[in-house]
Amino acid sequence: MELLPASGLGGVVTDEDGRPLKAFDLQLRHSDKQGNIGETVGAVLRVRDDDGAFEVGDLVPGFYLVEVWAREHSVTISAPARVLKGGKVTRVNVAMQRAAILRGMIVDDLDRPVAGAKISLHGNNTPTFGFLRDSAARGSWHTSTRSEGDGSFEFTDVTARTYQVEVDHPGYPLVHRNDIKVIEGRDVELETIVLDRPATLQGVVTDSNGTVLKGITVTIGGGANRSTRQAVSNGQGRYRFDRLAPGDYQVHAYTPNSSPVSVLLAGIHRIQRDAEGKPMVVVDVSLNAGEEREYRVIAQD
Repeated sequence: MELLPASGLGGVVTDEDGRPLKAFDLQLRHSDKQGNIGETVGAVLRVRDDDGAFEVGDLVPGFYLVEVWAREHSVTISAPARVLKGGKVTRVNVAMQRAAILRGMIVDDLDRPVAGAKISLHGNNTPTFGFLRDSAARGSWHTSTRSEGDGSFEFTDVTARTYQVEVDHPGYPLVHRNDIKVIEGRDVELETIVLDRPATLQGVVTDSNGTVLKGITVTIGGGANRSTRQAVSNGQGRYRFDRLAPGDYQVHAYTPNSSPVSVLLAGIHRIQRDAEGKPMVVVDVSLNAGEEREYRVIAQD
């Protein structure tokens, strides 16, 4: 069997004015022809070349992205480049972006500054459920910082694109802001992000006869961020949800003997229609900022 020579990827990295960069770090990533960001390929390559040239060999045919870091520039991603069989070197040039700055302020719903909140950048409209997030799809420019004592925060050297901003503080509900657009070389000032004081929902799970049930999964969905969470009732049948955003919630609990069909039918049964015939979800619990609520849940068979 004849072995084909390995293929490669090469090109030139320039600044925003088209001048070659003599020093930069480079990382390859798997991709597709749409430019979706995948896993890294190989180690980070440190390039020192007067012509700004680079070349990476021994690549499996497919689509790749070139991710580049350089001083005084933001991390820049190339367009997707297709590497072919037969020892060919695909050429791709990377024009570095001028760095952008993203600033903002974090306060609570009483207008008090919130210090120590973790602010992180993600791809726009990234799922808010951790298990749905694709870590391979996060680029190296996705970074985090923390708010200062006056509630302020700042990201420097930000890559131009549209982001989701996530704010996480142990004393407040998780907050996400989508459609945050960063433009190359610009300073972006976000509107003040307000963290609501957390609400708490707790209670006991029983069957229709009032018998306390342990080990029952309780699901809550809704609130200002339209999230879904689960808890399991303890030996006394109690469950608890902390750090809830204010808003309206639905609460469900099903016994281990519940069939998937019964769960589905129960969910359909809870959807009513308003005067105009539009679907209307029946709200079980409404929570205000900082409120603690005791709520009994009857598990459905």
